[in-house]
Amino acid sequence: MPEGQLEKVRKRRGPYAGKRDAFIASASREINRKGVKGMTFADVAAPLAVVPTAVVYYFSNKEALAEACFLNGIGRFRDMAARSAELPEATARLSDLVRRHLETRAAIRAGDAPEIAAFSDILALGSQVVNEAYGEMFRQTRVLLDGGSHTSRKDLNGRTMLMVGQLTWLPTWLPNWRRKDFARIADRMSDVLERGLAASDSSIDDLQLPDLDFSVVEPRTPRAQFLTAATVLINQEGYHGMSVERISARLNVTKGAFYHHHDSKGDLVEACFERTFGVMWRAIDAAEAAGGSGLQIVARLLDVLVGLQLSDMPLLRTSALSTVPETLRAQLMMGLRRITIRLASILCDGIADGSIRSVDTTITAQMLTAAINGANELDLWRRDAGSDEARQDYVRAILRGFVA
Repeated sequence: MPEGQLEKVRKRRGPYAGKRDAFIASASREINRKGVKGMTFADVAAPLAVVPTAVVYYFSNKEALAEACFLNGIGRFRDMAARSAELPEATARLSDLVRRHLETRAAIRAGDAPEIAAFSDILALGSQVVNEAYGEMFRQTRVLLDGGSHTSRKDLNGRTMLMVGQLTWLPTWLPNWRRKDFARIADRMSDVLERGLAASDSSIDDLQLPDLDFSVVEPRTPRAQFLTAATVLINQEGYHGMSVERISARLNVTKGAFYHHHDSKGDLVEACFERTFGVMWRAIDAAEAAGGSGLQIVARLLDVLVGLQLSDMPLLRTSALSTVPETLRAQLMMGLRRITIRLASILCDGIADGSIRSVDTTITAQMLTAAINGANELDLWRRDAGSDEARQDYVRAILRGFVA
């Protein structure tokens, strides 16, 4: 963490608050590197040139420190949403919120603001206080997006989940861009969020999403079931919270059965990512093989992958990349990048055939990945998340736009 940033954090308020804030800033950075379970007091203390016991003076345990980090990040999210909510129109509020998040990311990149702990580990922490604060943040964002139309509460919940997912996904792909381009990214993202992908509403109304057939992208083999169980645990607990014992208990098999398939925990995580990438590639191939316009291909692809996320065979949340060992991370990031590039190519095909309006395909492909990644949290906000209606509402919001 840049020394200048730490000094700004220390001087923000009094000496007690300054030290506490400095620990939160350092811990947020470690959570983003290693996850809640992988963070240690020694890692937090080292950049501040203090001993680990100094952290204990302010936070009795690691969970209390992680709780403070998440509450800090949620508070900053809510502050941005509150400022955006002052604008009269829903579209203006949406674009203003996106702009504020990109400005915050630019300040973090420049060392002028402390990092925000990634929300992907909130469920792993299991803090009621944090969960309630996150719920309030969600409801505040929902009000901001409500344009007073006839959108149902269930549909609005899905759109809000999409919006939160887009904003929290930013740290995954912004490192590929220059800081001076962040304003451009904000404009392009807002355009897609507001107006969607489809060249016309009629093309969406006529769009028939097919019955789901998951066997096309993943047959139910014993190995697939094993990897799915591990995927569910990693999604819930992060890399460091997943254990061989818990996977074995979930499947009612011995630890020996685990080691028959995988040499180590790292080997298993790598296999889970390979399974996820394999499923996504097979879904891309199947969607294209069925033919149709670029919009139909995108819709078909989103439908099956969002459906998987809401089923008992979810994909590994790519936010878990931030918690896997750094030796694996670069290789896995390359796998994700290849898929995103392919999504951009499909978008280009849709623009060429006139079914998708003119959008920035590089940025929009990242937004599609974020939508797929965040879909398995829809069940937190829609009781009918596993229904065809919920899935199709979610997909159509991507195609039509959030505030249409």
